[in-house]
Amino acid sequence: MQTGGWPLIQVGPGIVTINDTEGYIWQDFGQRATLLVKAISEAYPEPGQLRIANLVLRYLDAFELDQDEDMLNYLSDKLKSTVSFPKELFQDTAVSRHPKVLNVMASFSTEKPRGTILVRFGSGRHRDKPALIMETAVRSETPDIPKMPEEFEQWVEDAHKLTDGWFFKFIEGELDW
Repeated sequence: MQTGGWPLIQVGPGIVTINDTEGYIWQDFGQRATLLVKAISEAYPEPGQLRIANLVLRYLDAFELDQDEDMLNYLSDKLKSTVSFPKELFQDTAVSRHPKVLNVMASFSTEKPRGTILVRFGSGRHRDKPALIMETAVRSETPDIPKMPEEFEQWVEDAHKLTDGWFFKFIEGELDW
């Protein structure tokens, strides 16, 4: 880990985050997250009184678009997800059928780990180009927080497996890596 680079660890009042982007490898990230949680727990003056309100594992993936590419078509054709609007909205109007901004989100209950998984598609930019941004996140809140720090490693592994599986099901086919 280098100063001023990735991964980035942030600690503040009521929050601890670990972020990575360049050179991300799950095994390294998962180990760092587990070590960070253990270190926070050990450093806490009264570890038995440490209360975790929520855990979140979040991924942001950017799919760069051609300048004139329609986000709804990309979402449907490449990510197998559809959002549609009645054709009548655009007939005999001066309104473009292509959204300028997109933000679609859904959340589903999960059992392993206990909590929710969220998927969000939104318009954005990546490397100064228009992009469709996909967010996948697993979140557990009280009472679904595992015993900390002992069960965190299993939680983060399960959360990763779930988000990773969803990502690859979305991109399966034309975008398959």
